[in-house]
Amino acid sequence: MPTEAEMNSPDWHPAEEMPQGPIPTGVEFRAMRAVLGLSLPELAQRTRLRVHRLAAIENRAAPHADIDEQVLHVVLMKSGVRWHPDLARQLQVAAADTGLQDLEQLLDHTGSSHLADLDEMAGTDVHLRAGPDHVWLGGPGVDVVMTFPFDIEDFWDVVEDIAAGPAPSLPPPGVPVPDPDDDDEDDDGVSLPELERVIEAQVGLPVGPLVDVLGGGWRRGADVLEAEGGLLSRTWFVSGEPAQLLLGVDQSSFALARPEGRWEDHRPVLHPVDQHVLDLTDLLVRPAEVAAVAAALVGASRAAVRWCVLCRRQRSAWHMDGDECHDCMSEHRGTVF
Repeated sequence: MPTEAEMNSPDWHPAEEMPQGPIPTGVEFRAMRAVLGLSLPELAQRTRLRVHRLAAIENRAAPHADIDEQVLHVVLMKSGVRWHPDLARQLQVAAADTGLQDLEQLLDHTGSSHLADLDEMAGTDVHLRAGPDHVWLGGPGVDVVMTFPFDIEDFWDVVEDIAAGPAPSLPPPGVPVPDPDDDDEDDDGVSLPELERVIEAQVGLPVGPLVDVLGGGWRRGADVLEAEGGLLSRTWFVSGEPAQLLLGVDQSSFALARPEGRWEDHRPVLHPVDQHVLDLTDLLVRPAEVAAVAAALVGASRAAVRWCVLCRRQRSAWHMDGDECHDCMSEHRGTVF
């Protein structure tokens, strides 16, 4: 157990197994913020994403980082965050003796000829993927990105924690999720039980940052079909009224798509078109790129929105014949779709 003096020290962090990179001075920290153009609140939000990820590894409640320079830069640097290039080089030099700099070194150190060998060594409960500067480790209920350089002992500690962690499962595609109580829905209209079970359990990302990246107003996409008469391979959510964006999730990736509606067996269904399939870890490591993809799809959906002259409501173009929507045509004209 750490002493009281250690816990009160600005250099102490509960995740002691994480890389202990160099802590920048106050001047360097302010310079990093200036280069990135981030305010302290914005930086605090990014810190919370990292803290939540660390907490997921340790299976504990995530602490709330105060908006304070000393607290922020300690948590950020000890979470392996790279900022200014000079500091990144310092971090690599500091870790040169014990740290693995890239995937090739990791494979060599573990005696693996390729990633599949290392994946097999990690066990059936842990799955690996590699990027240019990171390794993704996923398992039931936990999703972790380790950015090079890192220590081999840290790697195996994370593998062990994921294998021993809780195992919430993704609901099978097409199986309805029970309707949440009114108290379980926040002001953004986000169904917390559904999104938390499918998103937070898979990638360790809480609903708040998810809404920052992809917006709110999500509901279960019970009317989504991926192919005519076909089964769903993802769990789908819909945002917007009329529908403007689709989010489909499976165990390792997610898809953003534009909803295109049509009538099948006298009922309206949505088909995902213009799909963009992304890695779940992109929500953590590339949120701006994900948000840009979502914005482009929403823009295309909104460009097709029309006004019905009878009910004076907005409808998607597929739901219109001329200036009248299909609902009004069914009610007032007797048209059957």
